[in-house]
Parts: sequence; C-alpha cells; structure tokens
Amino acid sequence: MKFDSPKQQRRKLALQRLEHRHVLSGISISAASVSETESHVVFTLELDEAASEIRRYSFDTVDGTAMAGNHYVPVDDLLIEFQPGEVTKTVEVELIDDAIRNLDREFYGRVQQFDDFGRAIVVSNQTLLPADGSIFGFDFDRSGKTLVYSLFTGLTTKLLRIPVDGSSQPTELADLGFVVGNIITNRATNDVILAGQNDLGTSELFRVPIDGSRDPIALTHSSPQAPLVSYRFDPSLTHIVYQMRVPGSTEVALFSVRIDGSRSPVKLFQGDIGNYPTYEISPDGSFVSFQANTYPLPFIMPIDGSTPAKQLSEEFLGASTHSRIEYSPDGQFVYLAARESLDVRQSNLYRFSIDGSQPPLMLASNVGITKPVISKDGSRLVFNIDRGVEAPPDLFSVLSDGSEPPVALHPSIGDNGGALGAFMISSDDQRVIFPSKFEDPSNYALYASKIDGTEAPIKLATLQAPFNVDLILPTDDPDTIVYRTNRSFGNDAPQEVYSVDVLGNSAPKLLSFEVPDNTSYDNYFHVNVHTGSNSVVYTSHRDPGNKRAQLFQAPINGGTTPTLLSQPDIYVHTVSSRGIVETIHGYAYEIKTDGGNLKDQNLVSTKLFEFTPANIIDDDINVVVDDYGDAPSAADSGFRYDYPVTLEDNGSRHTVGDLFLGAGVDAESDGQPYREAGADGLGGDELSGIDDTGIIFLTDVVASSSDTIASVNIKSSGVGLIDAWIDLNRDGDWFDLGEKILHSIPVDAGDNRVSFTIPAGSQSGGTAARFRLSSTGGLGSVGHASDG
Repeated sequence: MKFDSPKQQRRKLALQRLEHRHVLSGISISAASVSETESHVVFTLELDEAASEIRRYSFDTVDGTAMAGNHYVPVDDLLIEFQPGEVTKTVEVELIDDAIRNLDREFYGRVQQFDDFGRAIVVSNQTLLPADGSIFGFDFDRSGKTLVYSLFTGLTTKLLRIPVDGSSQPTELADLGFVVGNIITNRATNDVILAGQNDLGTSELFRVPIDGSRDPIALTHSSPQAPLVSYRFDPSLTHIVYQMRVPGSTEVALFSVRIDGSRSPVKLFQGDIGNYPTYEISPDGSFVSFQANTYPLPFIMPIDGSTPAKQLSEEFLGASTHSRIEYSPDGQFVYLAARESLDVRQSNLYRFSIDGSQPPLMLASNVGITKPVISKDGSRLVFNIDRGVEAPPDLFSVLSDGSEPPVALHPSIGDNGGALGAFMISSDDQRVIFPSKFEDPSNYALYASKIDGTEAPIKLATLQAPFNVDLILPTDDPDTIVYRTNRSFGNDAPQEVYSVDVLGNSAPKLLSFEVPDNTSYDNYFHVNVHTGSNSVVYTSHRDPGNKRAQLFQAPINGGTTPTLLSQPDIYVHTVSSRGIVETIHGYAYEIKTDGGNLKDQNLVSTKLFEFTPANIIDDDINVVVDDYGDAPSAADSGFRYDYPVTLEDNGSRHTVGDLFLGAGVDAESDGQPYREAGADGLGGDELSGIDDTGIIFLTDVVASSSDTIASVNIKSSGVGLIDAWIDLNRDGDWFDLGEKILHSIPVDAGDNRVSFTIPAGSQSGGTAARFRLSSTGGLGSVGHASDG
C-alpha cells in the first residue's frame, strides 16, 4: 500500500443577494446575508398590499448552524402589528461577536399570523409521503426542507429521506435490518442517529448523513458476544451512553461515545451488579449515574470517562431499588434518599459530593422514597414525603447546604390523604405549584406556595371531584403555568387543560374542551407549550382507548375556541412517543388512514409559519491556532468520498503547542486537501520542507487473506499517546470497522517503533493513513484535540 495524505479550496467570502421571499397569507419575509463582523441581521416583513385593518403576526428565531446565545440573541414571540395603511416592518436580530467563528452559519426567522381572537391561522395541511406504510420514526433536517423517516417493509426497516415539497420520490439512506427505534436528528451536523443491524446481525448505533454523502457510520462496537441492549442521548446531543451485556450473564458494560465520532467509545463501567441495571445522564450532560435493582447506592462517573466510576458511598443503601437522583446545577453534588443499612427501615434525604471530598450530609429525616427537585439556582430542594400508607404526601423545601431545617410548604394533609400527582418549581425559583387535599378531604385544589415557606399557600383552582392534577408545564411567563387535570391517572382517563396565574390574580382559563359530567370523556394524550410562543398545543380525542386524536392549538391566555390544526377528516396517531414533532414550519405528525392497520400510516405537516434563513458569512479573517491533518480529496484519490480534512467536515485538528509529530508544527485557518501530505505550509514527507508528519513505515504494508503485521517509526516531540487509522477498504474515510490500527499507544520523545495488524481482507492499492498524537488519547479520526 502507498499512503497519501489531503480537498477542494474553501469558498471565498461573497455576499449574497437578498434571499428568496417566502409568502404567508399576504405577507413575505426575507433577510439579507451579512458578514460575521456585522452587529445585526435585519428581517423584512412586507404585506402584499396595505392593510385596511390591524393585522397581527408573531416573529421568532430558530437555530440552524448558528446557535442562540452563541452566535445571535434569540427573539421569542415578538408581536408585530401592521396598522391600516402600513406595508413594511423590519426586525433587527443582534449578532454575538465571534472572531473564531470560522464557518458560514445560518439561523432562521419565521412569522405566524393570528386572528382577532389570538388564534393561530393554519396556512396549509400537507400529506408528506407518496404512499402509506408502517412508520417507526421521523424527523426533519435543520432547514426543515427534508424529511427523514424509518419505514418497516415487512422484513426490514429502511431509512429514507424525501423533500417536504414533494419535488422528488423518497431516497433510501440505509437498510437498518429488523430493528425498531426512534430517529434522532443532530441538527448541528445534519446527521440522523438511530439503531440498526450490523453485518453480524447485532444491533448497533449508526450516524447517517441526511444528504446521503456517506454510508452509515457505526458509533458503537456491538458483537454477538456483547450486544447492545440500550442507549440514551445526553441533553445537548454530544454524547450517547450505551449498555452492552454478555449473553446469559448479569455482567454489563457501560460506554459513552461522542455523536460526531471525534473520539473512540470510552468504557465507563463494567461489572456484575445484578439484573436490570439502570442509568441516567445528568441534566447538563456531564455525568452518568448507574445502579442495579438492588439497594446499594449508584455509581457516578463523568460522561467522557475522564475519571473512573465511583460509588457514592459504600456505607449507605438506597431508599428503594431505583432511587431517583437529583444533581446540583454546578455538578458538585447529588441528592437522593438513602438509609444506613438493610436493618434500618427509615430513609433520609442526603447530599453526596460527587468527588467524595465531603461526607454525606443529611438534609431531612424519614422521607421515604422521596423524589427531590432542585431549584435552577441550586439553593433549595423541594421534596415530598413518600412512606406509602404510613404518612400523608406532604411537601417540604430545604436549603441545599443543610444550613436550616426543612420547612413545610402547606399545612399537614393529615388524614385527608390523596396522591401528590405532580409538583413544579416555577421558572424564576420563587414558587412551588402543587395539588393537595389539605383543606378539603373530598376535593383536590391547586396551590402555589413560596419556595421558602414564608407565606401561606395561594389557592389557584378548586378541582371538580374526583379530578387531580397529573401534569404541570412552565410557560415563557414565570407567573403563568399550564396544567392538566385527570379524573384518574392514566392516558385513558377524562382530562382538561388549563392555564393559571400563579400569583392568584385571576381565575384559571380553560384551554381545552370542558368535560361537563362524569359520563363524558375527553383525553389529551399530548400537551406541549409551543416553543417561543404564548400558546399550547395538544391532541384531543373523545373515543376511549383508540389512541387517535385531532391536533389543536389554543392561546395560553384562553378566552377563545381552540384552533383545529389537523384536518377534520384525519386522525392523529398518538401511540408513538415521537408521533408529534414540532418543526420550523409548525407541526408534523403521524396519522392513521382508513385501513386502520399498522401499514396504514402516513405523515402530515401542518404549516403555521413561513420562514427564511439569515446567513452569516465567514469573513475568512480568523485567529490561527490549530494544526490540521492532510489527506486527498475524492478527485485526487479516485475514492468514493473526500477524506474529512476541513473544518466543515470536522477534520482532525490540534491546538498548536509543544507536543507534535515530526520536526515541527504549523497552524492553519482550515484544512487543505491535497494529493500529497504537507499541503498545509511546512511541507510533508513527499514535498520539500520540514517533516511535520513524523511517520515512516519500516515494513511493507501487505493486504492478504490473513492478518499481517507491519511496523512504523513515530517521531514525537514528547511523551504522549498515539491513535491511528488506515483506510483499509479505500473509500475515502477512516470510519469503517477495523480501520483503527492503534488505540492510544504510549510514545516517548524521539523515535518510537510501533507494530500493528492489518486485518485479513483489506483491499490492496494506494490509500491514506491518519496518525494523531495527544496527551489524553482516545481520539477519533475527526474532531478537535487540545494538544498534539
């Protein structure tokens, strides 16, 4: 084999003309592209003709590759009113200075029209698929213009994409095998993450580019000897945590891997801790907790595996087989109920330091299997008493540092009993909202109490017996919440949806349809506060048990009939947890067609918004701090793909410092693909100049029907770890199984002779290798490293 190393030139700065104008109910929205050095983007809203009466619209922004808070200041639910005679309005969106943005980025502005009663106006309903089928999951790319979905064909599951405008037929992206799973779209990279079967027939997690530019890339490393059994995504969609189990045993291993493939999977935990272990990811995505269905306390570990898993305490036991963990916002502590031994039946609420630097701190005694919730600022915990039939479900709060005893948030329920269906801390951390029977044993009421217990609870609503509250949702206004009442717990029970002012200044407002008596029925399976808007969206169906519904939207301030979003003659299929998706243009959802069978499903898009992109153009003036790897483009290599070299492709790059390969190191503003290594400035082994690769193959690299051994000399400037890959199937990437030949091998300063295996069946001919040096190791073939 011959090893080459580097892709097309970067597009130069070119300000674009005004974008195509998008029309909604007589209004158009557009935005001009701007350089990243500009202070703001201007969106222009223009009526087709001057209004004869007041017209009301709502404007907000939606992330694309530009992210709110990082690249621009978001706008939520901005009221735009056109007075009679007005034609044009503008909205300025502030950009956040980012001198090292180093890529073109975009975000979106969108506009929605309301009638005189504040109800949303539906622009259109569109069936998205050309034929019905068995749909397992779906989502959209970051532009909202491409739909991706999984379709069961009877023998296998296909991943397909189709333009939302229906301009072409579906295109197959992958054959997933006999696997059913949700689709998760990583909009930062425009990839789909989902489960499928590998060549060995075991389940694997794959990353699939929505544009079809590459074959599916395996993120996990499952096998028949250790199959994948479960997985979770962290909230920011940067990591996947997954569990593998040895068949026929209770030994499990827990791993994490970056979704972008920039690091190899990291083992977080391995051991035999009993049947049915569970794991959770902290809200900030930094930690993973792992516990068995026995009583010992859980293990805690960083999601990146930077330190070993550590049990919270070997002296305490959990209050139940699966104790609920609450993390402090600063990531230093966890809170949960625990007991001192199996002989002690009393459970107390404790604070445990994650790093073990502080002893456990008891915050409250005899709480049962409480499920504490912490305030956003981390200063207080709210918890319920849950000792079964022994004690009423009273609600308390306590300072998280234990400096003061717990305070009751309401008078004791005593013998009045009743289940605590739900409670919520308001978004400003000032109040706790909860249902209770402490005033009337025959009826629940909804209350708001100061979180520190310094004021008597305010009654917000008296519920009709036997209704309780099973769902409480925050809104953009910290003084307003949305709640759902339920005659009995479960999704087949009669329900209603309300909003209410938590200060008690006004009566609750019915947002759904009233259930007039005990024989009537209405069920709201899906209730969600619409992002960036003062409205709530829900499904309503009045036929018990069929899981089919219609989709409605209602203003949170109430006072008007809900708007039917779905078409009157179709029914939303609400069984799937991913059956309703909020999109950039409104909502998309599964429907059941007339056949009523599993294969009789389709997808419908309800358009509420028109939108347009705002492009932020990279000015190519950047602080140069990274050394990029080199490799050929597809045009140079003749392979299927361009090797990932540039920043846009998440090419490998290292912050320049004292640790490097070869005789020197340079920095570039971006990777530069080229047939010969060394196109980045200092030259390479096959160009005149300084050796900045430090790699010399000492033996021939032989492709054979059996494994062969090869050797390489690695010249390092200091002590570090080497990760390396060879493109063994000559397709233009290093993502395929077996292509990683060195896994964090230690090297010293100077020359290091290292041997590696070329697996059987590798293709002969010229190809490319990638060697990466770092102080931490565990690197993937793409992505950034802080040194090396």
